[in-house]
Formats: sequence, C-alpha cells, structure tokens
Amino acid sequence: MKKIFTLLLVLLSVTMGMAQRPARVAKPLGKQTIQKLELRTPKAKPTVAPTVKAGELVTVPATATTTVYTPTGDWYGYASSGCVSVSAPISENVAFDGNDVYIQGLAYYFPDAYIKGTMTTDGRVVFPSGQYVGTDDYGDEYLVGSDANDETSATITDIVFNYDAETGVLTLSEDVVILETAGAEDTDAYLFWETLTLTPGGVEVVTPPANATVEDWVLIALTPDQNSESESETDDEEGFIEMSAPAKVIFDGNDVYIQGFSSYLTEAWVKGTREGNTVTIPTGQYLGAYNYWGTDYPMYFLGADPYAETIEPKDVVFEMSEEGNIMEAAEGIFVSDAADSFNYYDYYLFAMLQKAVEGAATPATPEVLDFTSDEYGHYTEVSLPLVDVSGQALNAANLSYQFYYEVNGAAQPFVLRADKYEELDEDMETIPYGFTDNWDIYVGPPTTVYIYDDNIASWTRFGVKSIYTAGGETRESEIGWFDLDGNGEVVEGDAVTFDFNALDTETFPYSASGSTEGDITEDYVMEEGPITLTVSPSGGNTPNRFWLFNTTQAIQLRVYGGTLTFESEENRPIAQIVFENGKWNEENTADSGSFSGTSPATWTGKATKVVVSIAGNTQINKIVVTTAENTGIQTVSTARTAEIFNLQGQRVLAPAQHGVYIIGGKKVVK
Repeated sequence: MKKIFTLLLVLLSVTMGMAQRPARVAKPLGKQTIQKLELRTPKAKPTVAPTVKAGELVTVPATATTTVYTPTGDWYGYASSGCVSVSAPISENVAFDGNDVYIQGLAYYFPDAYIKGTMTTDGRVVFPSGQYVGTDDYGDEYLVGSDANDETSATITDIVFNYDAETGVLTLSEDVVILETAGAEDTDAYLFWETLTLTPGGVEVVTPPANATVEDWVLIALTPDQNSESESETDDEEGFIEMSAPAKVIFDGNDVYIQGFSSYLTEAWVKGTREGNTVTIPTGQYLGAYNYWGTDYPMYFLGADPYAETIEPKDVVFEMSEEGNIMEAAEGIFVSDAADSFNYYDYYLFAMLQKAVEGAATPATPEVLDFTSDEYGHYTEVSLPLVDVSGQALNAANLSYQFYYEVNGAAQPFVLRADKYEELDEDMETIPYGFTDNWDIYVGPPTTVYIYDDNIASWTRFGVKSIYTAGGETRESEIGWFDLDGNGEVVEGDAVTFDFNALDTETFPYSASGSTEGDITEDYVMEEGPITLTVSPSGGNTPNRFWLFNTTQAIQLRVYGGTLTFESEENRPIAQIVFENGKWNEENTADSGSFSGTSPATWTGKATKVVVSIAGNTQINKIVVTTAENTGIQTVSTARTAEIFNLQGQRVLAPAQHGVYIIGGKKVVK
C-alpha cells in the first residue's frame, strides 16, 4: 500500500476505572516494518555448537497429534525507530509424537516453520539450538537459543520449555531467550522471544450455519472523527461524526449472526441470542486477525458503557422494533485489540442496525468531507450515506457514486482515467460502493480517492453524487459540492468572506483544552465590507466559541445554540450565504430564504438581514456572503461614528490592520 495509508499504527490506551471515554485510536493504516537489522550488537564465539544440520527444514510425521495453542509473551524486533514490541501470533500448532515435540510459528519471517525437540523425564522439552526455518532474499534463517543470564546475549544454549503434563502448558525457561538469526551459530538477532507461554486451545472465529438466509442491513452510528481534536464530554458528541456501513444479519432460530462491525475484517461475524425483541451479543468475541505487511493484528468485538464511572466490558443488547427491521443498542461497540482492552480500531456510539428497503429509492446526498493534497497528489474524503432521502437503509450492492468538478460555472463528471490510475485497466466514471484498487481508491468510511487531473487549479467546485439502482429504476442524489481554488481551499470568489481559519492564533483569543478565552459570553460582532455578522451566546451548557482545531492548528467558529445574524447595507441585499462547515446541524433554520445541502450548507434568498438559528453542534471554517450587487471582494469600511479602541485600550481613528477592536463597547473582528 502507499501514500496516506503507510502511517504508523497508533494504539492509545484507556485507563481502566476512570470515568472517561475510551481514547480515540488511529486506524491501523500501516505499521513500522520489522527490519532485518542487528538487534544485539555484542558478538562472541558461540560456546555450544548446533545439533541440527543447516538447511534441513523440520517436518512433522503423519503419526503426530497436532493441537492448536495460544501463545502469550514478549516478542521484540527492530523497526526504523529502534527496538519495538511485536504482536504474538493468534495461535500456533504444537504436535506430539511419542517423546518428540514440534512447535510451529516461532519465526516471524517464516511462521509456517516448525522446530523439533524432545520430552525429558524431568518435565522439560529441549529443542536443539540453531534449527533452520527458511530462506528469503536475506539468506538462510535459524532459531537460536541464548543464555538469558549472559548480559552480552552471546552464549548459545538449547531452547528449553517447561511442560505441565496436567494442563499441557509449555513455558519457555526463564534462563533462555529465543533468537531469530541469519546463522545457526549467530547471536545477532532480527527478533527475539524474551518470554513465551503456550496454552492449549485457540480462539476461533464465528461461522454462521451453511445455507442460512442472509439479510442486507445497514449499520448507522456515531463514530470518532479522526480529524477532530475534541475530547468533549458534552451531550452534543463533539468530535463524533455520523457514519453508515453495510451489514449482514442472519436469524437462525434464537441464534442471531451479525456481520459488519469491523471496517478491516468486513467478513467477520459475531453471534448473539434473541429473546423476544431483545438480541444480546456477548462481548469479547474474536473477529479474526487483520494482516498487514505480514503482521497479524487480532481484533475482538467488545461492548461497554463509555459513560459509566468504571468502564468495563459488557454484553451489547439490541432492542428490536415491533416490525423487526430496526435494532438499537444502548452500549458503545468497539472493535479492539483484545477481549478486555479498549485499544480500539472501530468505535460506534448509539449504534442502530436497519434492514435495507426493497425496491427503488432516491439516495441521500453524499458529502465531500475534505479535498486536499499530500506528496502523491490531491485526494478527497467523502461520506456516502447508505440511506435514502427519508433515512431508510439502502442495499450497498445497489449503490455507486460519481465525482463532478466545475469550471466557469459548468459542472461535468470526473473520469478516473486508466492512464493516470495505474491499478485501473480501463477508465472509470461510476464507482461501485465498496470498490477499492488498494492504491488510489480506499473503502470507507470515509471513502478516500486520489484525484489526478492536470487542470485541478482551474476547478472552482468539486462534488460527489450517489446513484441507486433497484426495482428496475436508477435514481440519483443531488451533488454534494465542496468549493475549491485548486488547493483544497474554499474559493472566496466575488463575495465577502469571514475566514475563521485565517485568524491569527498569535493575537486572536481562542478556546482549547484548558482555555476558555475564545468563549462567546455576549454578542460578538464581526464586520467585512457591507456585511456585519453578530454571533450571540449559545444559551446552553456548551458556549459558542472560537476553537483551535488541533489537527490543522486553525481557528473554527463552533456554535451550539443562539443565532448568527447577518446584516447588509440597505442597497446591498444578501443573495447567498455559504457555510464551509466542518460539521453542520440539519436542524439549523433561517428566518427567511432556504437552506440546501450540508457540504457546504447554502442559504439563498434576498434580505438585508438574515437570522440563522443554531439547533446544535455546528463547526464553521468560513462563511462567504454574496450580495445582490456583487462587485468583488469587499474592503473593510473605516467610516465609524463610534469610538474605536484596540485591545491595549488605545483609541484609533480606524482599524489599521486585521484584528480585534472595541467599537461602541463591543468586540469587533476586523
């Protein structure tokens, strides 16, 4: 994989027993590759010669009995940052044939290789050091035993496990370290096991019954916004965004099987039990291992109450509607790295499963969340709702989407041309939901697509449209537009712009974690050209405020209630207000005109005063106001009858530069 998907995997832990939300965790879009570097630098002549001939792979005889074991222990390797912990395999095979014992899976680069040992009368299993496990581009590789008591780690010894005949548990002797090396007598290791316990019994994934009837459903929930810096505990769930993803449900008597909770293991199932209209899914179910660049990342289904005083795993209970087409859960749902861990890959709040409607439907308008660039080119992140305009779930197999761009007011479809997309064999204009080439097009949510075109700098808008084909009909959504200047910025065009992102963080008061300087506690006035914007206090628990968005280090206007009032000169009626929003509440209303879309939210009408009432969490980067007499970007008017002071208390005739001033006793941003 490449590009933004070669990031370091980050797992952030939640401190158990504390009354807080589980921490957000970056998706495992990449990892530090374990490199074949010298892990242990001291060198010394080996004191014990290997007893297994180099180049001879161990084979397990047909007479052996093989059992699945679960490994736990401390395994270390080298990455670009130095020595790092390596995840143990989910399971390993151990075979017994009389006194001969075979263990598979101890070599990182050759997980299928076995080593052979012998059971002794004193309850030990001794594996001769220096056993060959395979050859790759770096050469031969071996598993070597090292004396753990030798500080130089240069003394070779047999690999010894203690064996408990009653439980079947194998435990690596505390006097031994297992090295993965380039030579049978080499102690410069690529990786090493410092501790290791092998316990009989392996975890198994849920497998639904064969020939069961599979129904198409949709998972709808709030999920952490990976681009948000918020750690808010308010009821408006700041820092979360809406998501929808395909799901499958099987009802088999009282057994219920659900697929779709993992955005990585999309084929993984969990199993629950139905009693009346209640479906209970036990927590801790193993979903499988997500393999990335040769490393397995185990994933588990986990339930919890994230608002409880003590956050602990608990079963997830879905309440089913009387019609049987909706299931809602009160618990938070996690896809985690262990059955009792909140180091999560996916997190769903207020999760609802809804059965997909049958027949024709008009899909809801998709949203362009971002349009930006990295070292490989421009890319977009889009939200593709799996619901129709009335909120009913749609069958993902029937949904596709299409991109559009606009130049000089003319919209036209964007074609992914095969000569620019190296993993495509032919041009693609309509993209099926869930399609990925694992290079330039990545499945969401959100869906991420690189956009290659030589003329992006001339584009004024970029949009996405959903297409739904069912019941013999094809219906299309409106286009969700995102205004551009070719570099992912909103075009100001011939209009007045209140650009909150451009406010100077060195001089402008803002709120952030631990700071309330940007909270709006009285009417806040901003003026640009003929337009005056007044932001009222929220009137609720969460104040309206200018907030420092940690990801971009830019200021946003975040409003949770109250009003935004736009006033223009009498001869310059307002014709359009475009809100470039990081988040928009669809319940926001205006006292005149009408709203359309949510990305961006756009008011249209004709009025010299427009009052927008805020219904809930709304995050705004810029507001572009167009008047009926559009004469270009307006300059700041300096004609004032009220006295003007700067923040140092000095009276000025007129604002000399952009900043905060006291005009008529009110703070005004110029």
